Amino acid sequence: MDRQISPQKRPRWPYFIGAGIFLLVLFAFFYPSISSNSLKVDSKTLMIKEVSHSPFQEFISADGVVQPERTVIIDALVSGKVVSRLIENGSILKSGEPILILENIDLQLDILNKETAVLDLINNIRQTQINLELNSSNRQKELTDAQYQLVEAQRLHSINEQLWKQEVISKSEFEASRNQFLFQEEKQGLLRSIKIQDSISSEEQLRQMKTSLLQANKNLELMKSKLKDLTVRAPIDGQLSNFDLEEGQLINVGENIGQIDAQTGFKIRAQVDQYYLNRIVRGQKGSIKVNETEYELEVSRIYPSVSNNFFAIDLAFTEDENNSLTRGQNLIVKIELGQTRESVVIPKGSFYQSTGGQWVFVLDQSGNTAYRRDVKLGKQNPEYFEVLEGLEPGDRVITSSYNGFEEYTELNF
Repeated sequence: MDRQISPQKRPRWPYFIGAGIFLLVLFAFFYPSISSNSLKVDSKTLMIKEVSHSPFQEFISADGVVQPERTVIIDALVSGKVVSRLIENGSILKSGEPILILENIDLQLDILNKETAVLDLINNIRQTQINLELNSSNRQKELTDAQYQLVEAQRLHSINEQLWKQEVISKSEFEASRNQFLFQEEKQGLLRSIKIQDSISSEEQLRQMKTSLLQANKNLELMKSKLKDLTVRAPIDGQLSNFDLEEGQLINVGENIGQIDAQTGFKIRAQVDQYYLNRIVRGQKGSIKVNETEYELEVSRIYPSVSNNFFAIDLAFTEDENNSLTRGQNLIVKIELGQTRESVVIPKGSFYQSTGGQWVFVLDQSGNTAYRRDVKLGKQNPEYFEVLEGLEPGDRVITSSYNGFEEYTELNF
């Protein structure tokens, strides 16, 4: 009789051994991260730079624009309507050359009124002089008559005094002649005083009127000079720009008409971060590179007002500038903040945004592991940080971004 044979069971221990090996591999792979706060990373995604000992100079880069060395703004000195535009924008002008003619009817009417007022004042002065001379003549006539009356009264008093002493006339007749003499003497003194006062008053009156006439003439001449300002002229030799007025357009006093750019050379106007406002001074050195040629600059003017976190400076060329420069050309300006010195430096990188320069990841000698190390960085330029503590020449440092690495002290490649 046939006997059913049960299928033979396969042993399970190979599966347990395989699972154990797999767990050991996983444990070996993740153990460093678990035990020492480390992280495995792909070294191909990192940027690694070497610390070196080399000349270091602190400088900053700023956006610069080429501008004329000297620019004169043309503002309207008088208001008026544009009658004729004599020159086109961009023209090369000579100093004094007319560029625009304005018309101001109100100004012309004011000048006519001023001229009439001056003529009236001249006529008044002349009439006053005539009246004063006539009054002076009358006073002199009165004084002459009084002098005659005084002489006669004095003569009669002298005669009567002798006759009274000889008892020829009465005492009352003598006293009457004496009183008449005294009266005429006092009258003459009074007339002399009045004549002097009239003379002083007349001179003061004439002086005031002549002063008024002088001031009126000055005002008239000033207004007439404004007529000349209706013809706008070039203040210096140069190229006219920003000149876009049209005939019939009304111009107010002080309104900008255009500008003249001198053809004597260029300067660089740079925008600098407000952080460096207290570190930029006149005479500070800078440079630009044009067509592989470097040109030295010097800070000539600082504009301390801050706008949008930047302030402006002007830099002058310390040597003949490149003739190929054009107004409005954009350039990168290098501005020196200190002297060149030998220092330990590290290339700049995105790591600084994560660490603030307080620590970095430094590779060990094998190059397979990077450890977190505290450092102290000093000044900087667009290429390097100056290392004050924590790194030595030859150290290799991860300079790329540390995003996601902040919580780890060890990176394994």
